Amino acid sequence: MGGSSAVQTATAPVAGLGGSKYYQVPAQAIRGYSVSASNTTPTFLTGGAGGASGAGGGVVIVAARYIFSTATASNAKFSAVGTPGLAGGGGGVIIVISTAAALPSGISTDVSGGTGASAGTFYYLQLV
Repeated sequence: MGGSSAVQTATAPVAGLGGSKYYQVPAQAIRGYSVSASNTTPTFLTGGAGGASGAGGGVVIVAARYIFSTATASNAKFSAVGTPGLAGGGGGVIIVISTAAALPSGISTDVSGGTGASAGTFYYLQLV
């Protein structure tokens, strides 16, 4: 789910582990790993792939009933960026789970990749 770098590829969960939509189900996303009947060893969610000279972005999972921002919190941000530099790291993964319909406008996210790398993944999951 993390972004690929110029030299490494980040791979999404395979079909046997629920495929690319596995972590779009709140109860599964909060665990941060997947298991299957054929592979009972946990496969952990990973961030972006590392580059030749840069690390990939990490994994951020936030589960909160209420998420809010005030007028003075305009710079509030969840971030899992890949490091810059020649052949930087791929962007990471951010999963936010809350009861609200959307992430408040005063809070932003960043899963951008470093130089020559792709962005990672951001999911906002509403749990009602």
